[in-house]
Amino acid sequence: MFNQFVLCDGNSKLKTKNSKLCDSAMVAMANPKFEIRNPKFPCDGIPNSEFRIPNWHLWCLYNAPMSWMNDEIQARGAAVAFDVFMELALYHPVNGYYSGEKVRYGRSGDFLTAPTASPWYSRVVARMLAAVAAERGPLRLVDLAAGDGSFLAGVLDALGSRRDEVLSGLVAVERSSAMRERVVNRFAPNQVECVDGVSSLGKGTGSTVIHASELYDAMPVVRVVGDADGLQEMWVASARGELGWEQRPARNEVCEYFQSHGVELEPGQVAEANLAAVGLHREFLDVAGEDGLTLILDYGYEARRLYNSRAEKNTTCQEN
Repeated sequence: MFNQFVLCDGNSKLKTKNSKLCDSAMVAMANPKFEIRNPKFPCDGIPNSEFRIPNWHLWCLYNAPMSWMNDEIQARGAAVAFDVFMELALYHPVNGYYSGEKVRYGRSGDFLTAPTASPWYSRVVARMLAAVAAERGPLRLVDLAAGDGSFLAGVLDALGSRRDEVLSGLVAVERSSAMRERVVNRFAPNQVECVDGVSSLGKGTGSTVIHASELYDAMPVVRVVGDADGLQEMWVASARGELGWEQRPARNEVCEYFQSHGVELEPGQVAEANLAAVGLHREFLDVAGEDGLTLILDYGYEARRLYNSRAEKNTTCQEN
């Protein structure tokens, strides 16, 4: 697999790091005109020379053949909005990037997150939790997108003998059944409650701390392009076993989202938006309650900077 590759559509280049199924990689899979170039990667006995691979081969190199995606899209009327495509690519129960048994992050995975980059992250959070608990009493710690439980395990190790005076309970929220099984097997019986969604959580004992690291950037986004006739939304269509772009007038909720942020795209300007982020964040706050604390670590820009037409035209927005 490539350490780095460039996706080319003849007009622009999007660079992306190895393996994490990010937007750029999915664009390549969705657009039959895209090709992959890597001038330093030897292929077919041609060392250190530039070569091209048809876009469908990206997924074959990375994971399983894309026939299942064609089937899923055909079952939905032969075309789906990009956020639906992204949901399938990331979270399909059998073929989704995050749904399999392989741990995608960490030193042996595809990418690093703060909790897996160094044990110091969990130690720093544990120290903060101890300070909060000293004022409010034992806390219920809820880790969103908990994966295999690395963060929660690190917090417990850091607290050591103080864990009972700092924590009243641990909750791992994880969509992948394979990862939930890893969490269950990692901890002592009944040490960690493991659920598949925030909606499964009830009120806990004492104050609740909600923790999430790089959760929002793993959520599906809509993809739009500015047009003189109004905002156009990009769909992924399946025809003759191939995937390609299809533009349609943006759905009402997509138009309303951009309007509510005061964003007007110039003709040809491409942008993305995470429509589900606001509702999900409200769920977090409901679970945390009035006496709770949310610790959300992610990255991004304010809308006015993110959608500046003079900046790069491939952007992602999510409201803090």
